[in-house]
Amino acid sequence: MAGASSSSTPTATRPTNIVEEIAARVNGEIITSSELVRSQAHDAQDAKDECADKKCTPEELQKMIEQGKADALRGLIDTKLWCNARGFGISAETELVRQLDQTRIENKMDSMEALQKAVESEGLDWEEYKDSVRNQFLAQDVIYREVDRRFPIRSIRAKYKNITTSTKKSLRCRKRCGFGKFW
Repeated sequence: MAGASSSSTPTATRPTNIVEEIAARVNGEIITSSELVRSQAHDAQDAKDECADKKCTPEELQKMIEQGKADALRGLIDTKLWCNARGFGISAETELVRQLDQTRIENKMDSMEALQKAVESEGLDWEEYKDSVRNQFLAQDVIYREVDRRFPIRSIRAKYKNITTSTKKSLRCRKRCGFGKFW
């Protein structure tokens, strides 16, 4: 019996193996530390490639890498939010078209093709530009839905409206009954 107890270690003293650390949680989905490290490495490589084209100084390269590290988690969170948007059945195509048309009008361009050429002349890819605008709307919609789900603003407004309505009735009654002003 003594040999059996010495071979089994009590649960409290067994070494634990950490499989993966959680870097962030987005609507019940997790972003692991390894995903964050991979994203940071990808962003660092992108910075090196960009600096090779621009012939950056080592200080500028280091600054770009540090900025990429700082933005990596935000990018992963945004990606999770956009995936949730698809899960909610949210589409931002209507808002995308409206925003592109608004941008076209503000810049006094006669067609979407002219806007596309202007975007491309700035060194941006047209599809990436549209994806960026679309993703902004998707993120806004998901955030709005999540906040609305957790904090039902409409019901708070309805209660407030009922309170203010009853207060106004009370004031009218007090004035009619001769109580005059309050306080």
